[in-house]
Amino acid sequence: MLKHLHIFILLFANGFSTQAQETLPAVIVKRLQVAEPDISKQQSFYYKRKEEFHQALVRDMGERTGKMAPVAFYVDFLAQKEKVKGEYIVEVRWVNLVFYNGQAQVRRTPTGTVVVQKEPQTGAFRNVSVEEDEYRFVYTVDAVLEILIYKKENDSLKIAYEMSEPVQYKYETKPTRTGMIPNAPTPDKPLIFKELNLTYYTLIKETILNYFNGKV
Repeated sequence: MLKHLHIFILLFANGFSTQAQETLPAVIVKRLQVAEPDISKQQSFYYKRKEEFHQALVRDMGERTGKMAPVAFYVDFLAQKEKVKGEYIVEVRWVNLVFYNGQAQVRRTPTGTVVVQKEPQTGAFRNVSVEEDEYRFVYTVDAVLEILIYKKENDSLKIAYEMSEPVQYKYETKPTRTGMIPNAPTPDKPLIFKELNLTYYTLIKETILNYFNGKV
């Protein structure tokens, strides 16, 4: 009897949990929008795993579990496939992107080699660390990060939350030792944008979660 009662309780709990998840408000996260032709035409902005940015974002926000916020997050194409219209729509946009040419930064660094030199005045010998010029290129990016959350009211969408934040990001190449500093190559926009996106990923995720948790 106790065994049957235990099974009944488990089934009831699982059924209640499933029902609770199904009744969560649906939030549809759209594909990342980038106002830069050299980047937007690729339509792939990976974050940690090889999947689209909004897929990773939805997964990291708890998807449909309601564990991170009391809503169910859907990727746009999955919502369409499952015929989920959604009570909320989320858009993340990068606009006013300006990529500047690289600027060289040069500094003297030890090579790890030590030579013995004789002091001309005293005749004494001393160990001297050999140094070389080391350079890296710094690429500056100006942009505006926008996060828009729309709420469906009477079959129309109204802005429930809007964030527009100007940002300046500096991408640095790895240091290189050389006797001559070459001209800086033109910015690798997709690569630099990927690092920019990663830098602000946590801000994007927490901003969306904070809204649905009533913290903004």
